[in-house]
Amino acid sequence: MNSLSQHNIYIVDLSRYYAKAPRGKYYLVYAPLKGAFFIADNISPDAIPQHLLSPDNDALMRPHVSHPSQFSKLSILPNLTCNFKCAYCYSAKGRSRSVISEEHITTMLDYFVDGARIADRELGIFISGGGEPTLTWDKVVFAVNYAEQRAQSQGKALNIMLMSNGSLIDDTIANFIKQHGINIGISFDILPEVQNSQRGKYDLVAANIKRLLSIGVIPSVSAVITPDNVCLMTQMVQEIVNNFSGIKHLNFDPAVSDELFASEAELRAFYHSFADNFFNARALSGQHNITLDCNAIRHAQKIFPRYCEGKLCLVPNGDISMCHTVSSPKETHYNDFTYGDVHDGMVKFDMAVFSRLVNSDNYLMDRCHDCIARWHCAGGCMMCRLNYNADKMSAVCDFTADMTTRLLLHRLDEAMRRKYNKSIEEML
Repeated sequence: MNSLSQHNIYIVDLSRYYAKAPRGKYYLVYAPLKGAFFIADNISPDAIPQHLLSPDNDALMRPHVSHPSQFSKLSILPNLTCNFKCAYCYSAKGRSRSVISEEHITTMLDYFVDGARIADRELGIFISGGGEPTLTWDKVVFAVNYAEQRAQSQGKALNIMLMSNGSLIDDTIANFIKQHGINIGISFDILPEVQNSQRGKYDLVAANIKRLLSIGVIPSVSAVITPDNVCLMTQMVQEIVNNFSGIKHLNFDPAVSDELFASEAELRAFYHSFADNFFNARALSGQHNITLDCNAIRHAQKIFPRYCEGKLCLVPNGDISMCHTVSSPKETHYNDFTYGDVHDGMVKFDMAVFSRLVNSDNYLMDRCHDCIARWHCAGGCMMCRLNYNADKMSAVCDFTADMTTRLLLHRLDEAMRRKYNKSIEEML
């Protein structure tokens, strides 16, 4: 750990981002725990403002959640079945006919929506796959109705989100979503040729998105970016503007799939292209008052002691998983990620397994301590660790640091244009 990172201050040589910047001359200096970032030509500890070197609150070093009872969000996976065969699907190997029971739903919701368990008034419920949740729509309806009844009796407010591939949303489902104020996200690759190649059923999904929009339900759209569409992100935003008026939030995330990238070099080239094209697309979306996010950017805007505090995730057989991406006994790491179960009307946890999974000390890598994304990425996603070897994880780390740096430089550039009417590049 270098002398500045010991104070949670991180630096990036601007020669990596601006041709006019000589190597070793100008640096982006970032103190995430102080909310400060600026450009400097002297990065010795003596030149850094003293208030940035002051001790930080050690509470930030501890995980947000140290016991399952502290979770304010619950994931429910109704089934492990899907009517799509997406090229990049993380859960394809776990497919089965398993469907959640109403008993498991009620037991978990009785535990989760409980004023004696948690003081938070607002609780979140995320219904997703596993599989395609609308294939077992009766279970979704049961879960929503029971959760709302339980919330009313416990004095809680619910934020319910449903994630779907959008293929089965008929008028009945659309009206239920509207009636219950459910936030719906559609996994949709936007461009007809890309959707049909990577997911399928473009016409059907597009029509169902328009069905939702026509009754005043505004879905968010999440597209998975692969080598096939990484250079098409700007076109994807323009397609939303042209044909799906009303949508206000997009999420473009790079695919996590070892099969798509034969080598570390291929993954690095993909990430470089992703970063360039993402920020171009983000500029266009901003012109139309559409928010464009990805996980790296979303994390770069908040402080996290670790990338993910874990999840309270009920999978179809009644087990409790730390992550909704690990949901089937057929998956290699299933036993490592399940830390509890719902059976015989009770919710039980294996605290030894839970503690191992949430322990930040076991999660950070050596390179994290000098990385500009240390307090945003904070060790990275469990799913990436499962899918990539050490070399490819190195590419993931460099990509995350790059996206964080680009976001900070973009903010600085905007500030300088407002104050000096010049860009960073013009001022170097």
